[in-house]
Amino acid sequence: MDSRNPNCERQTKDFLVLFQQHERQIYGYILSLVPNIASADDISQNTSLRLWERFDQFDPNKDFGAWARAIAYYEVLTFRKNLSREHIRFDTEVLQVLSERVAAQCKGLDARQSYMMECLAKLSEFAREMVRSYYFSGMTAKSLAMKLGRSAAAIEKSIARIRISLHDCIEMAIRRERHS
Repeated sequence: MDSRNPNCERQTKDFLVLFQQHERQIYGYILSLVPNIASADDISQNTSLRLWERFDQFDPNKDFGAWARAIAYYEVLTFRKNLSREHIRFDTEVLQVLSERVAAQCKGLDARQSYMMECLAKLSEFAREMVRSYYFSGMTAKSLAMKLGRSAAAIEKSIARIRISLHDCIEMAIRRERHS
């Protein structure tokens, strides 16, 4: 690919954004289907390469996570096929059941993550900043209290209220989806 080609650059950026959003879920999916971390690492690397090689076949109107898990599943099957040559055998039916269960859980997690983003957007800017500082920047209640000029106990109570509010918002969104 010509790196100066604007279409190539756009495709690369699109891929990287989607891949980074789903990388942990893909790895978790693979890890749930193989016997050890070293194998999962190898399969994950092969999956990443296949995803990039086939990205031009991906329909942007579809779920990237589901598409990536399907490719990962075939990489797991390839891995299993290679193991079977070494006389290590796993039941394909068991692998299929595991795959379906994990895929269903991933779909639920994808929806929850989407609802979480929607619910975070509904919070006040101050509440969002507290969530960012506490959960994503790793600040303690004490350090956040010093930054905001409040007591650590007040910060802990605020964080607990925000967490409950987010939980309730997500659960309400899930119930709405089930009833639609």
